[in-house]
Amino acid sequence: MFKIITLSDSNYFDCGKLFLQTRNVVKNHDIVLYHPDLTSKQLITLDKHRISHVKIDKNDWDNKMQFMKFQMVLNELEDVYDGYLLIDWDVFFINNWSKLYKHDFDLCITVRPQEIKRRVLRALGCGGGFFFKNGAKGLFEYAQKVILKGGDPGIDEYDRIWNTLERGRPAHKTHHRTALRWWVDQIFISSIVLRFLEERNFKQKFGINPVFYDFNGYKIAFVSERNYNAIKSNAKVTKEKNVFIKHLQYHGRSQIVGKEKARIQEKING
Repeated sequence: MFKIITLSDSNYFDCGKLFLQTRNVVKNHDIVLYHPDLTSKQLITLDKHRISHVKIDKNDWDNKMQFMKFQMVLNELEDVYDGYLLIDWDVFFINNWSKLYKHDFDLCITVRPQEIKRRVLRALGCGGGFFFKNGAKGLFEYAQKVILKGGDPGIDEYDRIWNTLERGRPAHKTHHRTALRWWVDQIFISSIVLRFLEERNFKQKFGINPVFYDFNGYKIAFVSERNYNAIKSNAKVTKEKNVFIKHLQYHGRSQIVGKEKARIQEKING
């Protein structure tokens, strides 16, 4: 038995239209969605699709949404599940990926080959799309500590990536590690990818089959987003070999909800 963990607010909910439409592609999975403010109608929709839901504090959502992902996954760890997926709401499913869990890993990171090629350090791995097992519990707890402290000697890559965002950039492009709403999850994940790549002079290729690595005693696997989180996809469900999940992002969301709403991922008070 496996579990998918996702999240959305009421304003973003319609972007999950294809998630709901393709929900039955995913065999032998439970699904839970975390939210701050879904309407009664939206909750009924989830119930019809056999998706459980957990309400979280709206202020926490507005101020530390990405940081909260690690607590969400920790909340869901149970012995009954053999594997999990944390994924964004604006995705849809093409093929069943359950065989991936047969590999021996604690955390399986979906890497971004194009960002690796361009050396976009903050986006080497997907913060909104990783597979894991119960053995990742300690790693997620460590991620929380690293993010709250702003760094740790055991993962100096985290500090190095943030330095590229906090220093020497125009004000409107400057981001800080103390803001827990954006990027902290992805930068922690990307820090693991960065260490792996630097040890191999950025020459490693990624694909459908996992590449394995030991990170601070945890068993890490890497797969390509082209197979497991294909970004900027059109909002059209078609069968494709060796593609398991497609990610709409702004490109595909705009085809479902229009360009204006596609830009607004969540409501922010004030």
